[in-house]
Amino acid sequence: MKKIKFMILFILFSGLHYASAQESLTFHKAVKLALENNHQIKVAYNNKLIAENNAHPGNAGLLPNLNITGNMNQQNSSGLSMGSDGTISNLSAKMQASYTLFDGFGNIYRFKKLQKNNEISTYNTRSLIEQTLIRVSSAYYNTASAIENLRISRELLSISRERLDRIKKRSQFGQSNKVQVLAAQVDFNNDSITVAVAQLRFEEAKRNLNALLNLEIDADYTVDPTIEFIKLPELSELKQTARKYNAAYQSAKAALENAELNKSIIRSFRFPQIGLSASYGYTGTGSDIKDTYQDPNKSWSVGASLTFPLFNGFQTSIQLQNAEIGIQNSELQKNEQELTLEKELINSFEAYKNSKKILELNQQNLQAAQLNFKRTEELFYLGQVTNTQFREAQLNLIRAKNNITEAKYTAKLDELVLLQITGQLISFVEE
Repeated sequence: MKKIKFMILFILFSGLHYASAQESLTFHKAVKLALENNHQIKVAYNNKLIAENNAHPGNAGLLPNLNITGNMNQQNSSGLSMGSDGTISNLSAKMQASYTLFDGFGNIYRFKKLQKNNEISTYNTRSLIEQTLIRVSSAYYNTASAIENLRISRELLSISRERLDRIKKRSQFGQSNKVQVLAAQVDFNNDSITVAVAQLRFEEAKRNLNALLNLEIDADYTVDPTIEFIKLPELSELKQTARKYNAAYQSAKAALENAELNKSIIRSFRFPQIGLSASYGYTGTGSDIKDTYQDPNKSWSVGASLTFPLFNGFQTSIQLQNAEIGIQNSELQKNEQELTLEKELINSFEAYKNSKKILELNQQNLQAAQLNFKRTEELFYLGQVTNTQFREAQLNLIRAKNNITEAKYTAKLDELVLLQITGQLISFVEE
């Protein structure tokens, strides 16, 4: 038994000393680490860079093409009817430039589509970052909650240890019986197990957070459990903000515009295409390479081409019909996203209000539980209440404290989800 008590005391005091020596990790610092180190966020940024690189005029055919071609051919004329047994060398080099002057504005629409793809990629990247930040926030506050629960569990154990010591002393003077001592011992052992479990959950929560922050899995720090709520506007104002900044909704709107641009690109196939070209080069023929270089034949040319589509087996008509269907689908998806956004916003807003109300009620309940425990403790040591009554008051106090811990972190996460839905999460966490 002495060994068990020594181990419990060692856990308590070493844990307090360990926490005081560690670096404190605030919520905003954790978010900053996630933005810098999280693997999924890095992949999202890389995909965004790819979309930015693709949104270039050259990918849309708005820039000219410039090519240099060269050719060298050597032919042994031995045995030919000319009677020559030498080698004939043919050399040629040419610089060619071409440019599409007009293709029904298809190249312009393609460039706009690339820009719209980049815009969609931006929204998708922001959506992924926001989802990752919610996961980081949840992991951070789970760790903070685990720290609070560990502290409360140690407080529970401390009360039980004091109760056990007092009953043992009273037993020595015949003021308590063996049953009371055993009951206090059982409660002390159970509370010791509670501390051990709380310690394990805290360590697991911290490892989960480390993985999201791309830190060493066993990195040591303390988490700041401080919670500060922000003042949120009314639901009507949140709806306007969400329609303006929500990443998923804005991506759906951009996808509809992209579908309309795709139809314009296909429609451009029915217009004539006008192209310009120019070339400059030389050719030379000689008995060897040296002679060929000395007397080349230079030439240049410029030209224009006109291509007018007459019939391609109804391919353009079919593509236009499909593009129109694609626009209808994008419109339906945008409308669905709008309804989903409104539903999620209202649900989150009501969940946030409910969480704040539950937190307020739990705070009131804690005051009553503290008063009840203090009075019960006084009566218990005067011998006027039983072990069971004291234990019930003790557990009620601990449950009230645990309920507040859970309620305040739940409310904070609901607040962050509201910021995510309204498209304000990243700007908030970066402040």
